Amino acid sequence: MEKFATITEGPTMKLLIPKDNQITKYLKNIKNSLKELKKLNIAHIDLKLPNTGYSKKDKVWKIFDFDISGIYNNKNKWTVVPPYENNIWTFYRKFKTKSNR
Repeated sequence: MEKFATITEGPTMKLLIPKDNQITKYLKNIKNSLKELKKLNIAHIDLKLPNTGYSKKDKVWKIFDFDISGIYNNKNKWTVVPPYENNIWTFYRKFKTKSNR
């Protein structure tokens, strides 16, 4: 398994944050990764900075941590339902309802 560029400190992991001169490359790499996931009908759902990392081997930023992901078919129906799916959509509906008040 490939190791990503991170700095570990004891039992916790310190984030590797893109530097100012890396932001454009970071965004481009993550956007390209999302396009590839879309071609494969994979929804990541939990995309955030801690779930990305820099591959020293490939010299690109990558997405990882697919534990809250799902696979959908061409009709946008889940074929592999993401864990916590009901909790996610329940939270979204409550949030959407509160923000529309």
